[in-house]
Amino acid sequence: VPDWYINSCYKIKYMFPKAHAAAYVISAFRIAWFKVHMPVYFYASWLTSKATDVEIETMIKGYDAIKARINDIISKGYEATSKATSLLETLHLALEATARGIRIANVDDIDNGLLEVYIEGYRFHQHGRPDVFKDFTDDELRERLTEDFNRLTFFVLLLDDKVIGYSAIEIKERFTKKLNIDQFVILEKYRGMNYGRKLVDYTKEYGIKEKCDRIELNCWMFNTGGLAFYDHTGFDKQRIIYEMSLK
Repeated sequence: VPDWYINSCYKIKYMFPKAHAAAYVISAFRIAWFKVHMPVYFYASWLTSKATDVEIETMIKGYDAIKARINDIISKGYEATSKATSLLETLHLALEATARGIRIANVDDIDNGLLEVYIEGYRFHQHGRPDVFKDFTDDELRERLTEDFNRLTFFVLLLDDKVIGYSAIEIKERFTKKLNIDQFVILEKYRGMNYGRKLVDYTKEYGIKEKCDRIELNCWMFNTGGLAFYDHTGFDKQRIIYEMSLK
């Protein structure tokens, strides 16, 4: 090893070798892949591990509210507080996620189409099994939805910022960790338009992020459309539930 190299090492405390640069590029490609192909995983991870400032009351209101808040902070220039300025990165990411149809569900969604989807799904099941699904009023179903909203995790599917479908899930651990879909509904007029598959993919990404081994759901035999849909979106039949009436 020449003396000039040894002397340089004594003088230079840190060097940026090609291997280090390559590692950064590889990491960037990995992050970009997740952002493109598994956006829910990417945004959830970023907001969990990287976001230093959040403004949840703005982020849950959707695209227009987030964009307005960003413009408000930028318009203040140097008069904006340091906290508001540091919030910009998170708001920009939330704006991007919302533009891609991904946002944080909130209780306001109940009056933004979620209740309509819930009632339509319930009435369909009530027609198929009136002995199981009782004849609740719409007000009673609103109460049940509110209870479910506090019990389950809801993913809402938006069209023109209105809920047209949802998946209600919970994580269960017994022997293995699984994601259980408690409810899965798309408004009838939007079925057959690939929205259901998009919601399945969204739910699947969440299950991967949570390190679940599988997704499980139950589907009634009278729901022939639902059975065909699950057959064509990657679900396999694993169990049969037998029932005997005692009336």
